[in-house]
Amino acid sequence: MISDTYLLMKLKKIGKFSIIFINFFMWGILSSTAQVYSDKELLTPQLLAHYDVDELEAVEKAIQEDPNNADAYLKRGIIRSHSQEDFTGAIEDFTKAIRLQPEAETYNYRGTAYFWLQKYQKAIEDYEQAIALDPVLAIAYYNRAYAQLELGNTSKAIEDFRKGATLSEQQGDSISHQQALQLIEDLEEEN
Repeated sequence: MISDTYLLMKLKKIGKFSIIFINFFMWGILSSTAQVYSDKELLTPQLLAHYDVDELEAVEKAIQEDPNNADAYLKRGIIRSHSQEDFTGAIEDFTKAIRLQPEAETYNYRGTAYFWLQKYQKAIEDYEQAIALDPVLAIAYYNRAYAQLELGNTSKAIEDFRKGATLSEQQGDSISHQQALQLIEDLEEEN
């Protein structure tokens, strides 16, 4: 059983902002968020990644026992992406999980792996699939916004940040809501 905690923080520079992407896996619950800092607020980022070798072995065993176990491929993809930074391997696992059981979160994770490989258009396509499957998955809108910024599509990014902010507010996530509003304001000032 996968029960350990995985936490990975990565720094991504977008314009005058530094975004710390945080991916979190605990007790089978998958979550992602992003913290936005202006350059003056940013302290030295640290990469935090952890996985237990026994947990990776358990996932490998689950795949061997049942090659149609979408959850096992998803979890191995998370380990590869978040702990090992093997984004190509993670994409392979997320793709297998999607073929077996297409879910919004899996598309979102695969999109994030594409993002880190700087394949922004492919990331956007996966975020769009995630949104099609779960239109209230706020993180998918935020992630698509970051990819749009990388492609220079500021107006599309602002639209996605607005939608993510609205959803975050509706879902009681006031921190993400406020951060998104601040990011929108700053992006609008730049344009």
